[in-house]
Amino acid sequence: MSQPKTDSSLVPAGALLIALVTFAVYLPSLGSGFVNWDDPAYILDNARIRSINLELFRWVFVNVVNSNWHPLTIISYALDYSFWGTDPWGYHLVNIVFHSLNTFLVFYLALRLVGLKAPHGSKVPFAAAAVTAILFGLHPAHVESVSWVSERKDVLCGFFFILSILAYLKYAAPSAGKKLLYYFASLFAFVLAVMSKPMAITLPAVLLILDYYPLERLDRGKPRLFFEKAPFFLLAAVSGALTVWAQGSSGAFMTIENYPLVMRVFISTRGFTFYLYKLAFPLWLSPYYPPPLKANLLEIGFIASLISLVAITAATLVIAGEKKVFLAVWLFYVITLLPVVGVLQVGGQAAADRYTYIPGLGPFILVGVGFGLLFEKRYKVALPIVILLTGLLASKTIVQQAVWKTPLTLWSEAIRQYPESVPIIYNNRGLAYRKIGEYPKALEDFNRAVSINPSYFYTYISRGLLYGNMGRYDSAIADFDTASRLKPGYAEAYYYRAIAKFNLKRYPEVFEDLSTAIKLQPGFTDAYYKRGLAHLTVGAYPSAVEDFKKAVFLEPNNGAFYYNLGLAASKAGDGETASASFKRAAELGYKK
Repeated sequence: MSQPKTDSSLVPAGALLIALVTFAVYLPSLGSGFVNWDDPAYILDNARIRSINLELFRWVFVNVVNSNWHPLTIISYALDYSFWGTDPWGYHLVNIVFHSLNTFLVFYLALRLVGLKAPHGSKVPFAAAAVTAILFGLHPAHVESVSWVSERKDVLCGFFFILSILAYLKYAAPSAGKKLLYYFASLFAFVLAVMSKPMAITLPAVLLILDYYPLERLDRGKPRLFFEKAPFFLLAAVSGALTVWAQGSSGAFMTIENYPLVMRVFISTRGFTFYLYKLAFPLWLSPYYPPPLKANLLEIGFIASLISLVAITAATLVIAGEKKVFLAVWLFYVITLLPVVGVLQVGGQAAADRYTYIPGLGPFILVGVGFGLLFEKRYKVALPIVILLTGLLASKTIVQQAVWKTPLTLWSEAIRQYPESVPIIYNNRGLAYRKIGEYPKALEDFNRAVSINPSYFYTYISRGLLYGNMGRYDSAIADFDTASRLKPGYAEAYYYRAIAKFNLKRYPEVFEDLSTAIKLQPGFTDAYYKRGLAHLTVGAYPSAVEDFKKAVFLEPNNGAFYYNLGLAASKAGDGETASASFKRAAELGYKK
């Protein structure tokens, strides 16, 4: 049977075509908005991204945003804000562009890796690269990474992660010139990757895996191989330490008391097979996978996962002498998944589709090789299968994007799949209903969340705010009382209770609660501002001036803060401060 020839000119054309198809498939996401899951913290409520200046660059490198240290991702949002403001369209566009670029790079990565072992003139590398890029670009599990604005860190990290590997492959090529240039390019791309998302810390181990196969450099100067990786591992260690600091300082890590060792073993063991299953059969994808109520190590699902994990590992080790590719792919998958599989648990979810963005590359390349071999022998059989696969993946990905269209579609889908699970999904849908003014539906969801877990203090905050919107301030105070009792160190509970008491004109208690909030969170800008308003209301003008000064120091681009500082200074007889403050408020575009 005659076979089509793979002309070298087809390589960029093939990579570009698949990238463009990926871009087209994700166009529905341009009509999506922000969701009430991290998007407010990163963009809508983040005043820091509203100006690109030296202060922003200083701030992002020494501060944690939403329990994460990823300065490059925050800088990318600042660039977005300078172009689109708070229009979600532009943020989604950038995510789609990066994912399409990543798909283009994945084509070249797979082509290079497979080509290292393929005979000269073989059609396998091109076909394998095409299938790998199709799987990566169109796999529905990646919708979460692309269609969720807050997962910019995934697509940005993926971009530099892949570039780092491509540069390393150039460096490691025996006949390559400019080796130092490629080495430092790989190292620099790695730095940018970990500054986008700490999950990239596994890249040094990935480079060692590539040295094992397909580069097969481990037999040539082992000390040199480990010496050249030393800067990578050192930077990975620094990034890991920064991540532990960021997550730990904000309380994002689950403690042993809340998340015991047996639960970690249970979740992580099931995680490896769970993600393989989702990659092979991307059905019933959920924006939130709740953890089990208890870890039963005798459960059939856990035992099956453990047996599968041991069996795959053993099989790849047994055949490693003849078929190194299987062990290399398995090691890549396991190691890149380790930071998020549940050993160090962050957040309440048991798993997340976004975690497959990099780890899925290994299995995708292996599937691509299989199709490449089939294409070389029976391309008339392989081609229709690939076309069908592309259509199925594209259609599922288009459907999956609708889940991330609005907060209501997002959390309604999670509730549809897990109606009796965890309070967070009802709480977050309740917040979405509250935002659009559907208070009865919001109250119903908050009550449902409380009934699922009466100790989930966030719902008391959410329901208390809703009661405030409804003018039921006594009920709001009761919920904030419960929240502060469940989590005494949570400054926002005292802050919101102070606002409710302010509406009831219980001013001494307002000052007490706001002072407590500031003591618990010294940089609590809004608490200073509200206390300033309270001082202004009761006529304590010098105290109001001091609080407003603290607020503008913490948030120097807020016109309302300057206006009220001017008002308080005027009342206190400080005309100079009043004049300067009113002028600054006007410069910032604030109008009373």
